[in-house]
Amino acid sequence: MLKISLLSACKLCLLILLFPFFAICQTTYWAKLIESPSSEVIHSILLFPNKDFLLVGWTNNIPQETENLILIYCNKDGNIIWQKSLGGPFLEVGLSAISISDGNILVVGTAQSFGQGSSDIWLIKIDRSGKILWQKTYGGYDDESVSQVIETEDGGFIVAGWTYSFGNGSHDALVFKIDNMGNLLWQKCYGSTASEDIRCFTRAKNGNMIITGTTNDTTYGTVMWIALIDSSGNLLKQGKFYDSNIFLIKSDVATSITGYVSPTDIFQFGDNYLITGVTLSYFNSDKSPFVIVVNDSLELVSAVTYDFSGYISHSILYKDKIYLTGFAFNDNSKNTDVLIGSIKIPDFTFSGRLFGGSENESGYVPEVFDDTTLLVAGYSYSFSNGNSDILLLKVSDQFNLPDGRVKITKSFQNIQPFDIVRKINVLPLDFRTRLGELIVTTTNANVTDIDMKVRDLNGITFVQEPETHYKLIFSYPDELIIILPEQNYQLSDISIINILGKEVIKIPKESLDAKKYFKVSLKELPSGMYFVVSFDSKPFPIVKIH
Repeated sequence: MLKISLLSACKLCLLILLFPFFAICQTTYWAKLIESPSSEVIHSILLFPNKDFLLVGWTNNIPQETENLILIYCNKDGNIIWQKSLGGPFLEVGLSAISISDGNILVVGTAQSFGQGSSDIWLIKIDRSGKILWQKTYGGYDDESVSQVIETEDGGFIVAGWTYSFGNGSHDALVFKIDNMGNLLWQKCYGSTASEDIRCFTRAKNGNMIITGTTNDTTYGTVMWIALIDSSGNLLKQGKFYDSNIFLIKSDVATSITGYVSPTDIFQFGDNYLITGVTLSYFNSDKSPFVIVVNDSLELVSAVTYDFSGYISHSILYKDKIYLTGFAFNDNSKNTDVLIGSIKIPDFTFSGRLFGGSENESGYVPEVFDDTTLLVAGYSYSFSNGNSDILLLKVSDQFNLPDGRVKITKSFQNIQPFDIVRKINVLPLDFRTRLGELIVTTTNANVTDIDMKVRDLNGITFVQEPETHYKLIFSYPDELIIILPEQNYQLSDISIINILGKEVIKIPKESLDAKKYFKVSLKELPSGMYFVVSFDSKPFPIVKIH
């Protein structure tokens, strides 16, 4: 007959009672592939408060159709809850989605199968189950595209992008407002005889907005333009930034001078605005990330770039860091890998890593999952069936990932910024404003349930974050890492006990002194549930699996 001491029984009862609490303190890191026999690409992640998330992109796995917009709703572990394809006989692409104040979702994309012209802006309002509430296109006789949508305080939406159908030149920047049912309220386009677009915009003070994008300059090549507009789309101030780090590009046809300053995202930070993007590298013939800071008057405050080649797809501001993703070449390959990194404010130092396999990978969008976790979506050829499939990486904020098929191919540690504020020049700009001629069309896309599969690429690492002075990282199958407190703290013994309350491993406090972490081998333990206890913390569970 099994005998359990009173102390062991009390410990066991305490552990059983506390187990549900500990389960919700667990964070997991992983790499997954969402695949089908065809090609898929994800452009956006929409994260919900319960940590479920919606992926938005495109697929070509629908018979008799080209690319269709796809929506994939996943739980926090990356498992698919529902998935749908929307479209018609031609090209439809999903670009982003936003949560809106009534609890529903606005999906943003472009459509060729519906609307007025070659390609129109396509907005679809859905609920959390994927049911379509309304869908409309906005366009003219030619192409329109969309870069960003934000909800306004009155429940409407500001939509920004570009148009070929009307304006002042080749294609012009486009901004319009709709109400909560998609009805058009006003529309404006801005530009010159060259080509302009809007890449991103943000709210500013006094109900105004700052928009930024690119324009072609006959002298300086592709330059960034920026404008302050009011709540009705009227231009208040505008200017263009060009990089004096320009190159002579020679070919058999002609010789031209080109610069390159292209924004990807803009964020309000205190009294200033941070703009991330890509510029021609100061150190080689490739492109490098940049951060430009402007004030309310659109005056240049600072500008930095970095001594490595990399392309930013998108970035996100969280507390005092800009997290970004994109792609870069590692040192030993001609293929691209997923770039995940962070820029720390205010010193703008950069750290990050490349993740990949034997072929091309790229990251498209990052999302902050919690204080210590990032979720990145992109595409992969290395682990697919010959076409591009959806790659999901859930990594720590230090860019750690468990061992598996996706490898860390390069690390960047505290790369110092290169000050280019004296290299960025600001020129006056006189874009003309014209009223648009958008036609709104109610659409009826085909909705198809699809059956994409999730495949694990990298094993799961569990991170327990209890109410304790320690932090534990348990990496399957047989190692426990105890991260010790940095501050001066009176350490105590740490014990690992089994489900019966019996101590199976003891770590004396003397073994922990003057160390930042301590590794514990679990190789000799049989499979089962164990608990870590110390004098100054609650017990919490770990699991040993062979």
